[in-house]
Amino acid sequence: MNNIELIETYLDNVKKTGASDSVFLAYKNDLDTLKDFLGENSIILMSKSSIMDYINFLRDNFTNNTVVRKLNSFKNFYKILAQEKKVDSGLLEDLKNFKQEFSIPEVLTEDELEMLFRACEPTEKGKRDILVIKLLLKTGMQLNGVLELKTEDVTEESIAFEKNNKKYLVKVDEELKGFIVTYKNSSICGDKKLFDGLSRQNFFARVKKYQREAGIDREINPAMLRNTAMYSFIEEGTTMRELKERLDYVNIGMSGIYKIRNKSDIKKVYKKIGIGDWDVSEFN
Repeated sequence: MNNIELIETYLDNVKKTGASDSVFLAYKNDLDTLKDFLGENSIILMSKSSIMDYINFLRDNFTNNTVVRKLNSFKNFYKILAQEKKVDSGLLEDLKNFKQEFSIPEVLTEDELEMLFRACEPTEKGKRDILVIKLLLKTGMQLNGVLELKTEDVTEESIAFEKNNKKYLVKVDEELKGFIVTYKNSSICGDKKLFDGLSRQNFFARVKKYQREAGIDREINPAMLRNTAMYSFIEEGTTMRELKERLDYVNIGMSGIYKIRNKSDIKKVYKKIGIGDWDVSEFN
C-alpha cells in the first residue's frame, strides 16, 4: 500500500470509532502534512533520521502547539501501523512525549555563524548556500519562503516578499549586495526563481556537512536560523507586533528549541519580549 492508501485506511477507521467531524478533520490535516513532507518516500520506510527531519520540518513551519498536535497525530497513526506489523515499533521508543510548553529558543552565536560561512565551499554552490543563509537571517523568512523567492524580487537594493497578505521590503546592505551580485552573475542562478533546483532537503544536507567541517558541536536546523534572525531583529529595536507579524509566531518563544548557552542573552531576549519570569539557572 502507498502513503495515500495507508492514510485513507487509517482515517476510515478513525471515522468508524465515532470521532467528531472536528477530530476527523484535524487528523486528516495533520496526516496531509506528513504526506506532503514525505513526497515519494514511503511512510513504511521511515527511519529515526527521517522522523527527526519531519520534527524539524514541523518546527520550521508551525507554532509549538500545532507541532505538538501534528506529532501526536503521527504517533497515533504510526502505532497502528506498528500493530499491523507494517513498521518498526521500536522507533516510537525514541520519540519523547511532546508537551505543550514554552522553551528557550536556541540561536547561533556570531562566532558560530562565521565558522559556518568559512566552511562553505568556495564554489558557485557554496556562495549560493551563504546567500540563502544570509537571506534567512536578514528577512526572518521560513526556508521554504526563501527558496521560492523570484529572481526579480531580490535586487542589489532590496528584498521583496509577502507574508500574511502584507508586503515587506528589506533594504540590502553593502555586504549582502556583494553576495547577491556574485550569485546573480553565476551559472546556477535561476531566470525566474532565484534558487531554482535547490530543495529544502538538499540545502540542509549541505548545511549539516558545513556544520561538521566547521567543528560546530550542535546540529543546525531551520528553526535555529529563524531564532537567530528573531534575536537580531530584537537587537535592532523591532517592535513585538512587527516581529510576530513578520515571523508568524503566535507567541514569541514558542519555537520549541533546546537552550541558549549564554545566560545573559537569555535574560536580555526574554526581558525584551516579556515572556514570563524565567529561571535561567535551569538551563545549564
